[in-house]
Amino acid sequence: MTLKEIEVRLATTADRLPLFRMLELYQHDLSDIWDQELDVHGEYGYELDSYWRQANCHPFIAMVNGHYAGFALINGSVKVARSGHWIDQFFVLKKYRRVGLGKAMALGLR
Repeated sequence: MTLKEIEVRLATTADRLPLFRMLELYQHDLSDIWDQELDVHGEYGYELDSYWRQANCHPFIAMVNGHYAGFALINGSVKVARSGHWIDQFFVLKKYRRVGLGKAMALGLR
């Protein structure tokens, strides 16, 4: 797979639904590790809206060739080392794993 055009940017409210759906995939990937149950809607659920409400929290999405490919949820209120920030959640769709997208995302979050 060729990653021709990679874009890592702050998510907008227009990205909320695709981000929520990727979070569901992320939680499914971790369902053998995390003790979670599906709710009455068949979803794991995640308090995603706080990343738009809280000043120090930021949702990022990654796009590859114009398609959603992953996300990172950053909590700026937790400092790591001198200038780093805590990444609450980080996800790359399986299709884009092991081709450099995760590294590009991490570098784009600086």
